[in-house]
Formats: sequence, structure tokens, C-alpha cells
Amino acid sequence: MYVLLTMGMCSLSRKLAFLSELAIFHEWEVYFFTIFEPKFIQKKRKTMANEEVKSKLKSFFMSDLGVDGDVLQYDTALFGDEIGLDSVDSLEIISFVDSTFGVSMTGVAKENFQSIDTIAAYIEAHKA
Repeated sequence: MYVLLTMGMCSLSRKLAFLSELAIFHEWEVYFFTIFEPKFIQKKRKTMANEEVKSKLKSFFMSDLGVDGDVLQYDTALFGDEIGLDSVDSLEIISFVDSTFGVSMTGVAKENFQSIDTIAAYIEAHKA
């Protein structure tokens, strides 16, 4: 799909920002914006990706580990009294993250396994 913008005396950066927003809203593939993409668009795209990672993790915890979705929030402590996961569950988490996101968590400090938020942050920081 090709879009031609004629917005009067509007600057090129505003036109690019508008088209980028439009493309994100409609989930279009826009390859030629990689050089000109405004910072707020990049931040929004990263946030959207982070939310998708968290959603996949939450679904995994509910379906594969049997965690109650009503109790599980992104910041809920996974190990301990609230959810009560154990070391065997951590191996399943490591396997899921490696196979789904291509990020190895083998040998990673336990602080990275505290919640869905911390696991998602680790994945985002170590994606290829």
C-alpha cells in the first residue's frame, strides 16, 4: 500500500510521524522508516513488544504451570508464598523462554525470575 501525504506546510518529520502512527495502528509493515522513525514511535514499538512478551509469559504460566490467572499479575512474586513455584518450574521457564524468544536464561541470577516483569525485562535486554 502506498500513501501520499500532502499536509500543507507541515514539516517532513511531522508527516513521517503521522504515517508511522498510522502504520502502527493498522499494523502495516513500513520498512523505509527505519532511518527516520521518531524516538516516541520507537519507544511505543518497544513497549508494545514488551507487553506482548509479558502476555505470552502469563499465558505460559497459566496453561503449562497451572497458575491461577486471577492471582497472577505482571509484578506478582513467582517464587514464595503467593504463587509458590519451585526449582522444577524454573527449569520449565528457562526452556520456554529459550524456545519461544531465543534467549538463554541458564545460569541467570534469581533476581531475573522474581516476576513476569523481571523475566520480560531480561528477555528485552538480551534479545538478538
